[in-house]
Amino acid sequence: MKSLENGRLRKLYYTIHILTEGDKRKWVRQEVLIAILYYLTNKGIFSYLFSPSPYYWLDRIKFINYSYEIFDDLNILVNNEIVNELLVSVRGHGEFIIGYSINKILDDVINDKELEVIKNLLLDENGKLKKIKLESDGLILGDEKIEITKLKKIDYSTKPYRLKVSLWVTKI
Repeated sequence: MKSLENGRLRKLYYTIHILTEGDKRKWVRQEVLIAILYYLTNKGIFSYLFSPSPYYWLDRIKFINYSYEIFDDLNILVNNEIVNELLVSVRGHGEFIIGYSINKILDDVINDKELEVIKNLLLDENGKLKKIKLESDGLILGDEKIEITKLKKIDYSTKPYRLKVSLWVTKI
């Protein structure tokens, strides 16, 4: 089946495929996917724009490096029934758990040699998915720590502006 022409969607599908090990019954948790995509963006694989945003991370509201573009792309994959989205509510927890799995096997994407750089970053030398552990400040992928809650400082400069309105003009 061939359906993804957009390069970013192909990479996103391929990443989900790797994280679920190509098994339609396996799911990748949204927090893991966001952190992995942040990591892959920092490695130059994706071009997502991240900015500090509040997010419910492991039962706590935290500011994380977040990209709305990821969810636009995920919605395209879900709406076209290429990827499944699962929403689970667990009694006793304040958060919903959202996960993604592949719905359709796209052979042309899976066999794309250009996407193997993603596989090389996510799999160990034996071809197995590196161990992933969620942490309060991010994620550990194999031996690498991905600190998604370590916010990037955006430098900017401003000029003071004084509003030139007098009480006489406004007749107050």
